[in-house]
Amino acid sequence: MYNLKEFKIIFDPILKSYLDKRIEEFTLQTPDSFIKDFVLYSKQIILNEGKRLRPYLAYLMYSEMKGKDIN
Repeated sequence: MYNLKEFKIIFDPILKSYLDKRIEEFTLQTPDSFIKDFVLYSKQIILNEGKRLRPYLAYLMYSEMKGKDIN
């Protein structure tokens, strides 16, 4: 089981990849540069802030309930 610091190191690249895919899909659907800039700024806030406590708690519960695929 990972501690919070180890979890963040593993989780952040997965989160970044997910956000990149969703943002790419979204930006293809709008011509508005303000909205595109807003979405990209939101990504920066999501990736730069927070301790990832909620996903870490979900990971802990999953692990404690004997979840098999934790990576």
